[in-house]
Amino acid sequence: MKKKGAIFVPGQVQEWLDCGNKSNMVQTNQRYLEIIKDQKLVSEKATVKNSVLLQPVFIADGVTIENSVIGPYVSIGQDTKISDSRISNSIVQKNCSIKNAVMQNSLMGNYVGFEGTAADVDAGDYTRI
Repeated sequence: MKKKGAIFVPGQVQEWLDCGNKSNMVQTNQRYLEIIKDQKLVSEKATVKNSVLLQPVFIADGVTIENSVIGPYVSIGQDTKISDSRISNSIVQKNCSIKNAVMQNSLMGNYVGFEGTAADVDAGDYTRI
């Protein structure tokens, strides 16, 4: 790049956001949602029925939320389905199915199926609980 004339300028780090473990990742998600809260964070391709979204939340394309309270500080990945649940300060990645859950400070990997209650969950990809 430099040989082609690119000019490099050092940047200044304003804040360090760590993602080294579940607690740090959930905390980083919370901080990041605070930073970008003025942007449109709920996809028009998401379906929200009989539910409450407590901002800030990020809801990706294809998400279906029914009879639930989501937020604050929740990010939900593409094609996830959530019903009859209460989720706060958590990250739910893509293609998950969550039912009848009470969840906070949690991290759900991709393709997780979760039914039941929990206060603090860390579930890796393809887990069924």
